[in-house]
Amino acid sequence: MEPAYLDDRAVLAISGPQAREFLQGLVTNDVIGGLAPGSGLYTALLSPQGKILFDFLVTEGDGALLLDVARGTSAALLKKLTLYKLRARIDVELREQLGVYVNLSDHPDNRPTPYADRAITFTDPRLAALGKRSIGARAEMPANLAGPRSYHEHRLALGWTS
Repeated sequence: MEPAYLDDRAVLAISGPQAREFLQGLVTNDVIGGLAPGSGLYTALLSPQGKILFDFLVTEGDGALLLDVARGTSAALLKKLTLYKLRARIDVELREQLGVYVNLSDHPDNRPTPYADRAITFTDPRLAALGKRSIGARAEMPANLAGPRSYHEHRLALGWTS
């Protein structure tokens, strides 16, 4: 699969000394013990009845926990996290300057690209065949990358629907 910019994804950041503990108390996966440097974690925020409200990938970098979330639900997730913040010493924000990419390290000639070094890159924790995800500054990434269509075709061909 060719490198692609997923413009249908957004990045939320949770920073502060209590960021991990805050997210740990809200989501379905182990953020404290399961999230290691250079890795990603797939998790979800549930309703009180146990229905999935939001699912997203989490990684650590840029001094924060970075949430790779569907752009269409990012504002609602930001609002929900802000509601749960209460007195926690954290900041929750949408980082418009960051983008989500897949397979930045791949090159048609099998040479590594310099762009992967400028981003936080991790193997997709849901299925390794989905490739490597990267979160990086949009201004530092190439402008001529494919859009999300090729990634979604690849994802669906693998039988991964979300």
